[in-house]
Formats: sequence, C-alpha cells, structure tokens
Amino acid sequence: MRKNVNVIRNGKVLNMSVYELLVGDLVQIETGEILSVDGVVVESNRMNIDESAMTGETHTIKKESF
Repeated sequence: MRKNVNVIRNGKVLNMSVYELLVGDLVQIETGEILSVDGVVVESNRMNIDESAMTGETHTIKKESF
C-alpha cells in the first residue's frame, strides 16, 4: 500500500510517498493519521498519540511542541 503525506520541503507544500521523505522535511499531520516515521513535533494543538501498537499501553500519550 502506498501512503502519501503532505510535506513542506524548501518552502513548498508537496504531496508525496512516505518513502520519499528526507531529513529536514516537515510533515503535515491530519486527525486520524497513522505515522510511519520518527520525528520531532514542531507545532501542535492538543496532540495525543495512540502508541499501543508499539508499547502495549492502552491510554493515549500527550505530545508537546518542540
């Protein structure tokens, strides 16, 4: 399955496959999005993450902006 995301690269918004992401890209995350990369939260508004697939924890984790 090919997963596309909106990315800000060199000041332009591009829609591309997650396999084309580079270090330094800013990924725009939408509600309900499943993330397949590691990264740093630059800006968010009440961001909670379900990490149960990785950690087994049943509650969501609140993420803060960098």
